[in-house]
Amino acid sequence: MSDVVMGHWSKLTEAKSCCAAVERLIHRTSQHPNPKYSYVETRFYKFPSCLRRAAIEFVKGQVSSFDLSASYNIAARYLAYQLKLTRRKDGQVAKDRSSCSTPRMPVTLSLLWGLGSRL
Repeated sequence: MSDVVMGHWSKLTEAKSCCAAVERLIHRTSQHPNPKYSYVETRFYKFPSCLRRAAIEFVKGQVSSFDLSASYNIAARYLAYQLKLTRRKDGQVAKDRSSCSTPRMPVTLSLLWGLGSRL
Protein backbone atom coordinates (compact mmCIF):
# COMPACT_ATOMS: atom_id res chain seq x y z
CA MET A 1 0.00 0.00 0.00
CA SER A 2 2.94 2.31 0.52
CA ASP A 3 3.71 2.24 -3.20
CA VAL A 4 0.17 3.48 -3.89
CA VAL A 5 0.47 6.34 -1.40
CA MET A 6 3.98 7.32 -2.52
CA GLY A 7 2.99 7.17 -6.18
CA HIS A 8 0.08 9.56 -5.67
CA TRP A 9 1.48 11.64 -2.80
CA SER A 10 1.23 15.02 -4.53
CA LYS A 11 -2.47 14.48 -5.30
CA LEU A 12 -3.21 12.98 -1.89
CA THR A 13 -1.86 15.99 -0.03
CA GLU A 14 -4.35 18.18 -1.89
CA ALA A 15 -7.30 15.81 -1.33
CA LYS A 16 -10.00 16.63 1.19
CA SER A 17 -9.63 13.15 2.74
CA CYS A 18 -6.49 11.18 2.05
CA CYS A 19 -8.05 7.96 3.32
CA ALA A 20 -11.06 8.25 1.00
CA ALA A 21 -8.82 9.04 -1.96
CA VAL A 22 -6.63 5.98 -1.35
CA GLU A 23 -9.72 3.81 -0.86
CA ARG A 24 -10.95 4.92 -4.28
CA LEU A 25 -7.63 3.75 -5.72
CA ILE A 26 -7.61 0.31 -4.08
CA HIS A 27 -11.17 -0.69 -3.07
CA ARG A 28 -13.93 -1.91 -5.41
CA THR A 29 -17.41 -0.49 -4.78
CA SER A 30 -20.60 -0.18 -6.80
CA GLN A 31 -19.69 3.44 -7.62
CA HIS A 32 -16.04 2.56 -8.42
CA PRO A 33 -16.13 -0.92 -9.99
CA ASN A 34 -12.59 -0.80 -11.42
CA PRO A 35 -10.02 0.52 -8.93
CA LYS A 36 -6.60 1.37 -10.32
CA TYR A 37 -4.78 -0.93 -7.87
CA SER A 38 -7.08 -3.95 -7.67
CA TYR A 39 -4.27 -6.26 -6.50
CA VAL A 40 -4.63 -4.97 -2.94
CA GLU A 41 -8.22 -6.17 -2.73
CA THR A 42 -7.48 -9.49 -4.41
CA ARG A 43 -4.62 -10.18 -2.01
CA PHE A 44 -6.57 -9.10 1.10
CA TYR A 45 -10.11 -9.94 0.04
CA LYS A 46 -11.59 -10.22 3.57
CA PHE A 47 -9.83 -7.20 5.05
CA PRO A 48 -12.25 -5.26 7.31
CA SER A 49 -12.81 -1.63 6.39
CA CYS A 50 -11.74 -0.32 9.80
CA LEU A 51 -8.37 -2.11 9.50
CA ARG A 52 -7.99 -1.00 5.88
CA ARG A 53 -8.50 2.63 6.92
CA ALA A 54 -6.09 2.24 9.82
CA ALA A 55 -3.47 0.80 7.45
CA ILE A 56 -4.00 3.69 5.02
CA GLU A 57 -3.56 6.25 7.82
CA PHE A 58 -0.44 4.46 9.06
CA VAL A 59 1.13 4.46 5.58
CA LYS A 60 0.15 8.10 5.12
CA GLY A 61 2.02 8.96 8.32
CA GLN A 62 5.08 7.02 7.20
CA VAL A 63 5.18 8.70 3.78
CA SER A 64 4.53 12.12 5.29
CA SER A 65 7.39 11.69 7.75
CA PHE A 66 9.71 10.46 5.00
CA ASP A 67 8.81 13.34 2.71
CA LEU A 68 9.23 15.96 5.44
CA SER A 69 12.59 14.72 6.71
CA ALA A 70 13.92 14.42 3.16
CA SER A 71 12.92 18.02 2.47
CA TYR A 72 14.53 19.23 5.67
CA ASN A 73 17.77 17.39 4.96
CA ILE A 74 17.96 18.69 1.39
CA ALA A 75 17.44 22.23 2.69
CA ALA A 76 20.05 21.66 5.38
CA ARG A 77 22.64 20.44 2.89
CA TYR A 78 21.97 23.47 0.68
CA LEU A 79 22.36 25.87 3.61
CA ALA A 80 25.56 24.12 4.67
CA TYR A 81 26.84 24.50 1.12
CA GLN A 82 25.99 28.21 1.15
CA LEU A 83 27.75 28.65 4.51
CA LYS A 84 30.78 26.76 3.12
CA LEU A 85 30.84 24.21 5.94
CA THR A 86 33.28 21.31 5.60
CA ARG A 87 32.26 17.69 5.73
CA ARG A 88 34.34 16.93 8.83
CA LYS A 89 36.58 18.93 11.09
CA ASP A 90 39.66 17.80 9.18
CA GLY A 91 37.98 18.33 5.79
CA GLN A 92 38.34 14.66 4.80
CA VAL A 93 35.63 12.15 3.93
CA ALA A 94 35.83 8.48 4.82
CA LYS A 95 36.25 6.51 1.60
CA ASP A 96 35.34 3.04 2.88
CA ARG A 97 31.68 3.76 3.75
CA SER A 98 30.56 5.90 0.85
CA SER A 99 28.52 4.30 -1.91
CA CYS A 100 29.02 7.06 -4.46
CA SER A 101 32.03 8.99 -5.67
CA THR A 102 31.17 12.24 -3.88
CA PRO A 103 29.49 11.58 -0.52
CA ARG A 104 26.95 13.98 0.88
CA MET A 105 27.64 16.26 3.80
CA PRO A 106 26.46 14.75 7.10
CA VAL A 107 24.37 17.82 7.97
CA THR A 108 20.83 17.98 9.30
CA LEU A 109 18.56 20.94 9.84
CA SER A 110 18.83 20.63 13.63
CA LEU A 111 22.61 21.02 13.35
CA LEU A 112 22.16 24.21 11.34
CA TRP A 113 19.68 25.58 13.87
CA GLY A 114 22.37 25.08 16.52
CA LEU A 115 24.90 26.88 14.34
CA GLY A 116 22.43 29.73 13.73
CA SER A 117 22.27 30.56 17.38
CA ARG A 118 26.08 30.90 17.45
CA LEU A 119 26.34 33.01 14.26
